[in-house]
Amino acid sequence: MLHNAAMIASLAERIGIKKGDPLIPKRLHMKGREEIATAHAVASAVRHLSEREAAFTATDLAKASLDFGLPTTMKSVEKRIGQLAQQGALLRGRGAQKGWLTTSNALALETRMLAEIEKGNGAVQAILNADTAGPYLHASAAINYGMKLNAGQEAAGRLILSSTNRVVAVQGVAGAGKSSVLQPLNQLLEEHGKRVIGLGVQNTLVRMLEKDTGIPSMTLHRFLGQNRKLLDGSAGKGEMAAARDEYRDTILVLDEASMVSTRDQDRLIRLANLLKVDRLVLMGDEKQLGAVEAGKPFALAQRAGTETARMDHNLRARSDTLKKAQQAAQSGKTSDALDHLKNHIVEVQEESAIVAAERWLSLPPAERERTSVFAAGRRLRSEINTAVQTGLAANEEIGPASARLTVLSRVNTTREELRYARNYQPGMVLEVASRQSRHRLGRGSHEIAAVDTEKGVVTLRDERGHLRRFVPARLSAKGNDQTLQLFEQKDLDLYTGDAIRWTASDHKRGMINADRATVTAIDQEGITVTSSSGMEHKLKPNDAMLKRIDLAYALNAHMAQGLTADKGIAVLDSRERRLLSQRNFLVTITRLRDELTLIVDSRDKVGRGIATNLGEKSSAAETTERLGTAAAKGVRAGQIQSTNHDRQAEHEKAAELVKERIKPFEIGL
Repeated sequence: MLHNAAMIASLAERIGIKKGDPLIPKRLHMKGREEIATAHAVASAVRHLSEREAAFTATDLAKASLDFGLPTTMKSVEKRIGQLAQQGALLRGRGAQKGWLTTSNALALETRMLAEIEKGNGAVQAILNADTAGPYLHASAAINYGMKLNAGQEAAGRLILSSTNRVVAVQGVAGAGKSSVLQPLNQLLEEHGKRVIGLGVQNTLVRMLEKDTGIPSMTLHRFLGQNRKLLDGSAGKGEMAAARDEYRDTILVLDEASMVSTRDQDRLIRLANLLKVDRLVLMGDEKQLGAVEAGKPFALAQRAGTETARMDHNLRARSDTLKKAQQAAQSGKTSDALDHLKNHIVEVQEESAIVAAERWLSLPPAERERTSVFAAGRRLRSEINTAVQTGLAANEEIGPASARLTVLSRVNTTREELRYARNYQPGMVLEVASRQSRHRLGRGSHEIAAVDTEKGVVTLRDERGHLRRFVPARLSAKGNDQTLQLFEQKDLDLYTGDAIRWTASDHKRGMINADRATVTAIDQEGITVTSSSGMEHKLKPNDAMLKRIDLAYALNAHMAQGLTADKGIAVLDSRERRLLSQRNFLVTITRLRDELTLIVDSRDKVGRGIATNLGEKSSAAETTERLGTAAAKGVRAGQIQSTNHDRQAEHEKAAELVKERIKPFEIGL
């Protein structure tokens, strides 16, 4: 009996079962081996799916439970899912969401976020009253920037200036001139003693925001990190007072808000309330790409009645064909959008990446600068990068000096997957962002030397060559998913003249994740690159940043959102069904001003794939149909500012309110 208890305790330890976990039954040590395994398999599947989505189907949960490879059966898994639903740890979907599940934690997080928004209602003073805000904004735009604002832009500015609610939203379609209106708005706010800070989810978006608006900006991750103690409650009264003093008379503007997870938007809104900032502006387009992590808080906030201004007129497209195609895509009419582009669609059964590269390479150098290349996912992007580099090298446009590097390519794993030894392979690299004392892992790179899946043990070799025994199952189920990251190693050939992008940051030296650079020299002493801002970096052969490089000739949709080009070549493959979605397609097609060439394996199959995959993120509140009351309350309060009163102005054929640069986009990727 003691032997069995010890064996079960050993199994529980090995598969990471913790006391007090709501997903794990009490007194589990008294259960049989299969019941222990089933409980852990379902718990792992819930954590794994919940990291990326707020809700999921019962079928997906059952499949994910079995995929973790523990000794259980479908019957046992379904029984355990039912138990969790009965206990309230899992919540069943209602109405149209029948067959879906969410977690009580996901619903609690969304509920808290919406409560924090409501807490800020009526909590701040208007900077200008609604009657004068519009005229002041128009005057600032005309006098300082030579701009004429349309009705949607005026509505956005008027809301930000005159609202008495701390949190407001600006919902604007792609190309509506959201960034443009921030220029005169920033000027006006500064004249009234206010400071504006821009926030973005990616370094490239932060740089574009600063460049286009003149607003000092930083990543959301950095801003939250700087104020971590306020959020976790460890800041003292003095620290809180100092922080509030620092952010007095401050307006925070979150750009591309649709790309932010519920967890991060909740933290941002809580922080805005704690700091008592004058305004937090959530600005984006709910129809574009969502966060990689769980939730769709920007859309959720609007549905719950957050005070919102709408900008529905796309000013970006300059050609009639692209205007019509973008409008159709924005309305979800994929077939119509493809019909408008029919003379710009190229069907190729195989080697679509090579065809895309050929088309770009055949352009004169000046046209290449105006033309960006988009790929649906990582595989196609890598193939296009390699094909373009091959063509440039063959034509002696890059080189002759070259070097072969071993670089790191991130493995797409959730934190829960990192708790299973079977997801590690010899030759991979585990990057540790901060010391993990419990696991005796120091900060830095650890190469996977060996994996024993039966015992659940991974042997790591650190940068000094020392071996460490690592048991992934002992990782906490909760924690920062950025602390540990798993990478594959791959060879990358570089030539002088190559366009590259960083895949990590070295802030001290000004090398920023996703920023572009050009290789200017390769010799025995290392590699020299020049960044997009003109900074020169000489990297010695052992420089860690030489492992964090990739080619930058092609982009995927997540890299492209928020950016603009004159022309584009996009590659879509019907076989990559998960990547074919209305949101991906919308982001791709709305990046451009003048022309888009689509390269597809089959127009019909690609069209069907896009039309049937909305690419929607899920919400716990929507799954459980608990938004009805909140939405009705918002409508009754009449909070949503409509621009319908001035539709005539919306249809003016005004140019996009930026100083147009025929030079193409500088994307920094």
